[in-house]
Amino acid sequence: MFVFAFCTYFLFFVFFPRFTGQKKHWKQHKEEHWRICRKDTTNKDLICGLCSIKVEKDNDDFFRLNCCGRLFHDGCVEDRSNCPSCNMIVPEKGSANEIEVLREWVAKNKAWAQYALGDRYQDGLGVEKSLDKALQLYETSAEQNYGSSQAEMWRLLVLQQKYDLAFYWAEKLANNEEAASKTRGRGCYNLAAMNAQGLGVETSPDNARIWLKQAVKYGDEKHKKKSLDLLELLGVNDKLTDMQIKKCASCNAAEQLPQRLLKCSNCKIT
Repeated sequence: MFVFAFCTYFLFFVFFPRFTGQKKHWKQHKEEHWRICRKDTTNKDLICGLCSIKVEKDNDDFFRLNCCGRLFHDGCVEDRSNCPSCNMIVPEKGSANEIEVLREWVAKNKAWAQYALGDRYQDGLGVEKSLDKALQLYETSAEQNYGSSQAEMWRLLVLQQKYDLAFYWAEKLANNEEAASKTRGRGCYNLAAMNAQGLGVETSPDNARIWLKQAVKYGDEKHKKKSLDLLELLGVNDKLTDMQIKKCASCNAAEQLPQRLLKCSNCKIT
């Protein structure tokens, strides 16, 4: 009798209050717990689907699988034919299954899927080739600040000689802090070139110089070299005051560096 009374007391006055309290606590703080566990980020799109470590946008060592839309580090996944996150067979690029999956993600307004499906329409891969549909998808994605779509909008609009619209997207990309640095650098270079040539805007060598310096800051090796050459043509002979193109002593990447430094920004030397 005593044992039964004790167990009843324990269940109703100790166990259940504690259990319900923990459940209530979890509901209130679930997002905070996940943010801590997920390396202080609430954006699931920027987290590796296997190791849960944040994917750095300026690195090229990651890829996305269309089945679940998750990003993965190159070193985390050996077999890319099967998704380690959703355990599904990854649809082949351009297949009817992949197009169907991409359309489902597009319906959910995912910028990366809009960009990918735009590529399929531009190339005629798995769908009937349509530049109009590609542009529509790129624009929807670009409006969500997706850097690759903004770059593609600029390229296609320049080919169509719609310079006012092309300038708009070049400016958006050049100021896009969410884009990868090399993609943003390409936007800065394109914006500088349009200012220098007066395409979509009045000719302005001063603005061209400003954006070329930004292109040197953010661009890849190719655009840094092109930007420095164009800066020299525009009369900036000092090449950004005591800055020189040199190879990093650590990773061998060419970058514009102060003379006193030997390593690039990617090697954490400031």
